[in-house]
Amino acid sequence: MDKKMILENLGKEVNLNDFNEKQIRVICSGFERGLTMEQVSVYAKPEFDYRQMNQIRLGFNIGLTMEQVLLYAKPEFDWNQMEHIRLSFIYGLTMDQVSVYAKPEFSYDQMREVRLTLEKEVC
Repeated sequence: MDKKMILENLGKEVNLNDFNEKQIRVICSGFERGLTMEQVSVYAKPEFDYRQMNQIRLGFNIGLTMEQVLLYAKPEFDWNQMEHIRLSFIYGLTMDQVSVYAKPEFSYDQMREVRLTLEKEVC
């Protein structure tokens, strides 16, 4: 997908000069994998690095809802934190459960500990 097609999909409010090559590849990947313009627009923002963008894209690609993805689609989360929040939904935790630890001040390891505790309570 070339830059012209990306602009046609995202609209003129996006300036591709604000993105590096890796970020543009993740944007293209979203369209190539069937994401909608609305979904790609969630992460097609220069404040996300390419790893953060990829975690958001993966969430949509595996079928997470917009609400679930928006819980972690925030620049203050690093990509590891985003990954853990995304995986928490895959492991079957609810929005309320994940919201307990989906906070930037929690490290990836702290998030993992809380998730494991919540999983034990469910079983």
